[in-house]
Amino acid sequence: MTTLVAALAFSAPPSLSRRDMVFGASAAAAAMIPSSPAFARPEDYAGSADRKKKAKEDARIAALGPDYKSPYQKIMESSAKREAAEAAANEATMKAAYGDLAQTGNGKDKGGVSYRKPSDPNACSAECKEKRLKKYGYGA
Repeated sequence: MTTLVAALAFSAPPSLSRRDMVFGASAAAAAMIPSSPAFARPEDYAGSADRKKKAKEDARIAALGPDYKSPYQKIMESSAKREAAEAAANEATMKAAYGDLAQTGNGKDKGGVSYRKPSDPNACSAECKEKRLKKYGYGA
């Protein structure tokens, strides 16, 4: 009853045309329609040909044995090995060039704690300090 009274009492402003009201009402109606088909998972509706193809592919992979690796898995493994070798070579180069600071390159130890203090801005590890003391005569 309240809705009917409100609908009869409504008067649109002069700038609102009948066309605007129709489009507004249709947009509101479209928003109320459930949108579940738009978000449906395609695998729930796959046809029998798709299911047969998947079963055939699964059987082919199972026949190859448990140690089977797809070409993509082989590529990823080889790239991981190459990246590890490059990282080791890079670490060795940095260690040769920068010594103890090679791990982070920013004056921090492996735990992330800074060696640098306001009184010693160029600080490094205890081994680095000993080396500097022997070479230059000061350890700060």
